[in-house]
Amino acid sequence: MNQISRLGTYGVLVHDAKILLTQKKSGPYKGLWDLPGGKIEFGETPEEALKRELLEEAALSINQFEFSKVATALCKYDDHGVTYEFHHIGLIYNVLDWCRRLDLVPEDENRWALLNKLNVEELTPFAKLAVASL
Repeated sequence: MNQISRLGTYGVLVHDAKILLTQKKSGPYKGLWDLPGGKIEFGETPEEALKRELLEEAALSINQFEFSKVATALCKYDDHGVTYEFHHIGLIYNVLDWCRRLDLVPEDENRWALLNKLNVEELTPFAKLAVASL
């Protein structure tokens, strides 16, 4: 079976008992709600990747953040008839201060979801982990 490992960086943003979530457009978690973030590009530090991903996905500039934990998830993923074992490794950061960039348009669909009304079945493994630790 084909195997894929993906290393990414993800931000946990909480405000007024809500968490910022981004809907996945592709991959093994397509349609689920995830923490904003993604793949660390060649030559980037995890912190640079986090800043870039939040600008791209949510049009947010992050000013203050702290490392929280390393998360991992394993699943099987079918992509057009080819099955993969997917090993997802995430560096999770708590984002403590951010500002909305009005000059940018988010690339992804985002929502501020009430923590006490979340349907965990709609969340990716990393989002579930973040919510459980709040």
